[in-house]
Amino acid sequence: IGVKIKNTGNTILREIFAHLGYEIAKLDCVAIGHLTKKDLPRGHWKHLTDQEVNTLQML
Repeated sequence: IGVKIKNTGNTILREIFAHLGYEIAKLDCVAIGHLTKKDLPRGHWKHLTDQEVNTLQML
């Protein structure tokens, strides 16, 4: 199941699904703000640009 949420932690998401009778086996955050891991291979990381850092600080 794919779920898009904004401004909430994974605890509340787990509670919502538990209330519906589902257990979340794995959560995967694919984006924070405008940053995504779309073209980033598993196990890799990247340096953030100054613009990306500034954008994250405004969240």
